[in-house]
Amino acid sequence: MTNIETQDEFEIVSLSYRLVSDANQFEALAGAWGRKLDADGDAELASLKGHVEQVGNLLELTETSVSEDPVDQLIRESNAPIVILTDNNYVVEVNAFWSSQFGHTHGQKIGLDWVAPDSVETFQSVHDSVIQGQNIKHGIIRVATPDGQLKLAEAFATHSKQVKQNVLVVRLLDPVWSDDVSAKLKDLFGLTPAENEVCKLLFELNDTAHIAEKRKTGVRTVRIQLSAIFDKTGAASQVDLIRLLSLICSRARPPVADESRPVPDPSGRENFVSYGNGQRIVYSWIGDPDGIPVILCHGTTIGPFLPTEADLYFRKLGLRAILPIRPGFGKSIGNLKMAPIEDCVEGLCALANSLELETFYILAVTHTGVAATQLALRFPERVKAILYVSGFFPLSAPENQNHLSALQKNVMKMAMQVPWAARMLVQSAIKIVERKGNDWYLERALVGSEKTHKALADQTIMALMRPAVSRVLSQGPDAFVRDLQMWGYKNGLEDLAHLSTPKYLIVGDADPQMSADRVADFRAAAPNAKIDVLKGHTELLYYTAWREMADCLARMVAEQNQS
Repeated sequence: MTNIETQDEFEIVSLSYRLVSDANQFEALAGAWGRKLDADGDAELASLKGHVEQVGNLLELTETSVSEDPVDQLIRESNAPIVILTDNNYVVEVNAFWSSQFGHTHGQKIGLDWVAPDSVETFQSVHDSVIQGQNIKHGIIRVATPDGQLKLAEAFATHSKQVKQNVLVVRLLDPVWSDDVSAKLKDLFGLTPAENEVCKLLFELNDTAHIAEKRKTGVRTVRIQLSAIFDKTGAASQVDLIRLLSLICSRARPPVADESRPVPDPSGRENFVSYGNGQRIVYSWIGDPDGIPVILCHGTTIGPFLPTEADLYFRKLGLRAILPIRPGFGKSIGNLKMAPIEDCVEGLCALANSLELETFYILAVTHTGVAATQLALRFPERVKAILYVSGFFPLSAPENQNHLSALQKNVMKMAMQVPWAARMLVQSAIKIVERKGNDWYLERALVGSEKTHKALADQTIMALMRPAVSRVLSQGPDAFVRDLQMWGYKNGLEDLAHLSTPKYLIVGDADPQMSADRVADFRAAAPNAKIDVLKGHTELLYYTAWREMADCLARMVAEQNQS
């Protein structure tokens, strides 16, 4: 590696190595890079590149730390099927074990058909305690798989740092009694062989009369033995004891690593298109299967999935909303040798061709508008109109970055001028999020007005945004930096001015990214565009005003059909 020569270079190298073990250096390192690039541009940085790559290698070797978020801890450490629900029954987290047995996935709103009828009251009692935020209870319930199998589960509450509220945890106990369980009861609580057998029979039969019959003794004797067991174990009731026994049975099983994550598709309609040289674009859809096709292009953190109610709403509007996962995100595979916009456009083209869409509409969230514009410029006869949501962001010029935080500006500079350094920074961010949770990322990725933070406290929005953040992180540092480079595309407004395709814009008046000046820039480039500014909405308009957004789509389609 080349020797470092200046104080600012030494600061960058020092902060880079410290960042491996100290997350608090993240902003400081980005700031040091920002100052360096402001002073020297991207010239003469060979002395830093070797050190930065070495830090990247260290990060790859660093083991993932234990998460500080109780929800993430439960998901990562559980060796049993588990689902975590908001107070309005949206799935905020789920592991692959549960998803494979019950079919539930992230962002899905579920009913109570999976709770056995004789357990609904217990489930509701624990659920109500989550809403009230007090007198939190545990409960043992029975749950039913789609094929009718009944399984034992525990329901309890925990606090999510990200949702910043209590959430409901349901974890399958699926217990099996073994000699190890009997040994643990003896070692932990000093149970006699007779008491151990009573526990086993209570666990299997859940009825004192049946236990007495099985042991050829009286019910009174069984109750006396249970009273002694309560004293030794600290259990307050038979239900409490059964829960304890179930937990011991579950913990006695060897842990099984949950390497896979369920597909974050609440609609359960995931499909994919393969194209090019090993590329793949994964997609789903909601609404009317025979409706007018609208391709929804998600942003970096926002979209594509919407609340469960949106499926019926789009159906009533006669729209089929096609929800692709852009190349490089989630399980979609892009081409790292292509320019980011080209990669996105090629994926959208492959999807439209595979679905045999002769014509279609596009809804583009934030910076994906530049890719949608490129697609329409190439195929004006196929793209009938574009709805730009929450702005249009060519962020190459400094005057277009006034709304960004200092951290966001520095990261953008790094992505555009020293992508190899931005890659290492993103590597560290992924490690930090694994430990601190998705809220650490969201606090830095979003501009963060007071109204934005209020929207983030909505459990439905967070249930949808958790998988969105997971898709961001799963793409890895290279694809993430490429996505940042698409934000910095230089010719966005110029391309927009040359586009003859009808254009619509919907933004929130509380969106710090789309000030009145930015809206005026859009109008200047597209004077015939129809613009809706929604009062009280922020950059999370895609979630907070999805009905208004869908209505705007319907108006756009109707107007184009009339013309």
